[in-house]
Amino acid sequence: MFAGSWRARVPEYKASHVNEHKEEYTYLRIRDLPEFPGVRKLVNDKVTSKVSGEMFLHSQSYIVISPSVHESGHIYSWEVFGDIPIWSWGEFTSEFGEFLPEKEATKSKRGRESDEEKRTRKWKGDLRSLDLEALLKEAGLFKEVDSKDPAKFIIRCPFEAEHSKTEDKGTAAWSPHDEKWPAFNCFHTHCAGRKALDYLEQIERDHPGIVDKHCAEKWTYEKGSADRHGRVKVNLPQAGEQEKGEFVADVAKALADKEFWFTSNKRVTRIDKTIEIWTNAEGVEVEGRERLTIFPVSPSEAESTLGIHVCTGTTHWMEEDGRKVKQFVRHSMDNTTAKMLLSAPGLIDNLPRIDRVLDVTVPISVGGGVWTTPKRGYNPDLRLLLDADFKLREMPLDEALAMLNDIVRDFPFADDQSRTHWWARLITPMCRGIMGFGAKVPLWMFLGNRMRAGKDYLNGVAQTLYYGNSYEDPAIPKGDSEETRKRITTALSAGRRSIHVANQQDYLEDAAFIAAITSPVVCDRRLGSNDASAQLEFRNELEFSMSGNVGLQWREDLTPRMRVIGLSYYEEDANSRKFHYPDLHGYVKENREALLSAVYTLLLNWKKQGCPAGGTFTSFPIWARVVGGVLQAARLGDCTEPWEGEEVTGDAR
Repeated sequence: MFAGSWRARVPEYKASHVNEHKEEYTYLRIRDLPEFPGVRKLVNDKVTSKVSGEMFLHSQSYIVISPSVHESGHIYSWEVFGDIPIWSWGEFTSEFGEFLPEKEATKSKRGRESDEEKRTRKWKGDLRSLDLEALLKEAGLFKEVDSKDPAKFIIRCPFEAEHSKTEDKGTAAWSPHDEKWPAFNCFHTHCAGRKALDYLEQIERDHPGIVDKHCAEKWTYEKGSADRHGRVKVNLPQAGEQEKGEFVADVAKALADKEFWFTSNKRVTRIDKTIEIWTNAEGVEVEGRERLTIFPVSPSEAESTLGIHVCTGTTHWMEEDGRKVKQFVRHSMDNTTAKMLLSAPGLIDNLPRIDRVLDVTVPISVGGGVWTTPKRGYNPDLRLLLDADFKLREMPLDEALAMLNDIVRDFPFADDQSRTHWWARLITPMCRGIMGFGAKVPLWMFLGNRMRAGKDYLNGVAQTLYYGNSYEDPAIPKGDSEETRKRITTALSAGRRSIHVANQQDYLEDAAFIAAITSPVVCDRRLGSNDASAQLEFRNELEFSMSGNVGLQWREDLTPRMRVIGLSYYEEDANSRKFHYPDLHGYVKENREALLSAVYTLLLNWKKQGCPAGGTFTSFPIWARVVGGVLQAARLGDCTEPWEGEEVTGDAR
């Protein structure tokens, strides 16, 4: 034993103990041991040619007292003799060599490969990725998982045939962790000094091919291979090894089926989850459902999250048995590379696409008279993200009409045509998937005979039903079409489905607003840039609505692009009005699934009748055919007919 041979060489040293295996251990005290702040262990891998040393400094290191019983049943016992001498730190290092903090010792070995590392090259697998438990079970060596450490296994020793006694004195193995190989320890004398590779080599001799079989990763680099976590290895842009275009293509291929990053409006986006907070009828803020939205991926976010699915790094060549092999070293991409990646067409054009975000379930035509409904989350076949998965159900038509009439019973519609236009406004969002999401719909103009007639509150009923809350956008100022264009672009960029301009008072002649009502595409440029890459193009599926009072005037060509919903309230004090549902929007919010099912029932009623076409409306022919047809099938009037109320002033100034 090393202790015995060393004591023979240093006869003045007397303190020692001999254990039950006749193994001898030595002791000494160091009077001037230096302080090593934050260091848990000192190591020296060359005490002698065959002996390494470890010195534990951590205060939580444990002490074993003779006799002690290991949880495997093995009993530790020994006999102590001699006095413990006191040495200086200089005497100790002169005799045993320099001990360094573990991290520094590891660093000092960089650039040279140990004999042990060379021995591992006999396997193609990287031992740091070894599924040790699976290997031990297949080899018939596994007994149980240690009760205190799930990474430790109690096993049969692969060298048990060499043990002098059949008594099981305990053998353990530890799974790889912290970029280290697996570890083994056997308490039998014949296994003293054996290291992890000795055990693995013996298991390999008994079961050829078993080590590579259970390694999740190879130590050499092969393009497209995965690491131990199942992530595809991708080489970062590197002179002589990987061009930027190849890097982009590799990342795009790795992410193509992951539904991790998406393309939306020519930008790389991700799905964001938030918890909805709203105030109930009692004025209490409550947590609602989880909301799904899309959010642009920033370069900084890409740096830190790409590693969830892609293992980036660099490669270098090394010589092994006279041949050159390529090795992969993990390394995160920097911010410059992240910016390049997120703007590269090779990534944008090959990620899963999200063309639209739907707030609620709506039927979608897939051709041949067949309708489908999307599931919550990403729908790759429909290229859309569905936020709320309400279960639409059919109900009797009379019940559906009664339910939908009930929520607007207190609004003073000016006439039957206004009510018909309201019905059209209410069901149009449910019909978007049947019309085709690109089909344009008219501007909903809510006109009141006075202030406080309930125009915005009525529109808020439809908003709450489909979007979960009501909202109002500022009035459009006269003579600032550029600002309106920016507002529309921002709304499209954020994935909004509608814009409601509240309390419009100025003469309405805004070219950007009027054009957006019928234009299927909105073009703009990114602020602060004028080059070609800054040009933006958005698919325009916005639904526009507006409120105003008697006397509101607009450009003449806007009249054929709108459907007017007139409200006439004649009581003196509008604030004294009582609603059947005091918190109407709250009621709608709490009953969205039933109310949406009622609207859905109207569409099913139309389908059962063979989808008869509605009236003629040249500006919006598809909308007129579908929405007009649904209303006429339910005997709710003809929404293609204009409203002839006296407040429609056209181009008067």
